[in-house]
Parts: sequence; structure tokens; C-alpha cells
Amino acid sequence: MLKLKIEKPKSENNRGFTLIELLLVLAIVGILSGMVLSNLRLSQSQTRDILRLSDIQTITTGLKIYYDANGSYPKTIRELVPTQLSALPLDPKSSSSTPINYAYTALGSATNCNGYHLGATLENKNNDALRKDEDAKPSESVCSSSTKDFSGSDSAGCPVSLNGACFDIKKLEMKQGSSTISSSSKR
Repeated sequence: MLKLKIEKPKSENNRGFTLIELLLVLAIVGILSGMVLSNLRLSQSQTRDILRLSDIQTITTGLKIYYDANGSYPKTIRELVPTQLSALPLDPKSSSSTPINYAYTALGSATNCNGYHLGATLENKNNDALRKDEDAKPSESVCSSSTKDFSGSDSAGCPVSLNGACFDIKKLEMKQGSSTISSSSKR
């Protein structure tokens, strides 16, 4: 006697992925997207720092032009607009409702502003530019109508309201006779 074995067709439920396989795929996708997002945030902060350094260079150029034309530095950087700069650069994190200005102090005595201290807060505390900046201490010799000088220490932001490290430039011009000697506290 022959016996036939009849197999039942496989059920439809056996096609597809198990719950564990789906959870594993979701976990891998989550980890990868987390790594991409963290790299994106770092890239954005580095881009803003590059913009800040570029803005400081632009302001420095405007200050040089102002000094050449007037024989002294402005009491506020707003005096650079519109003659030396078409618009005053603002920190990249600024918004129209909360503008963030770069730190600036005119140095000298009374109305003889023969120097300046300029700074920006960098988000990346390991930025190479911080190794080459001034890290100047606040000066007591501030021109009248100028803001109080700030600390250029890398351990604090400038302006202090921002979290990060202060990149600063300090420059003094000393006149001797008919010539001008430019100095910086650190090179």
C-alpha cells in the first residue's frame, strides 16, 4: 500500500520579516542618522566660526581705512557705516529681533583713540585661530563714549552672553614725530 503524504501549502504568514529583524534595522538606521546629525551640527558651528573670523577681518580693514582717514579709531564700530563698511557685520547666530554685535572697545584717552580691542565668540573652543589671537586683558585706557573693555581670554565668550571662546585682536598706534608705529600685544 502506498501512502501519499500531502503537504499543506505554506501559510501566508511565513513571508516577511520577524519583529526582531525590523527592530534591528530600525536601531541601525537610528544610530546612523544620529551620527550624521551630530556631524552636521559640528559642520554648521565650524561654518559660523569661519564667518565670524571673516567678519572680524572685514571690520579690521574698515578700522584701518578709518584710521588712515581720521588719524584715530572710531569710538564705536557703528561709526564705520556707511563710509568704511556698507553694513555692520553681525554674529551669524543673530536674528532680526536679537542682533548680536561683535565686541569692540576704542582704546586711548578721552578723544584720542589710538587703538582698539575687537573680539568675537567662536563656538568651537579648539579652533586653530584661538592659538594665534591676543588673549588680551581688559584695558583701563578707554576712549570717552566707548564701551568698557572686555577680557580676551579664551575661557570666556566675547560678548560674554555667548557660550564659547573669545577670539580677539588688540591694536595700538603710537605716534612718534610724523611717523606712526603700530603694535600688537601678541604675534
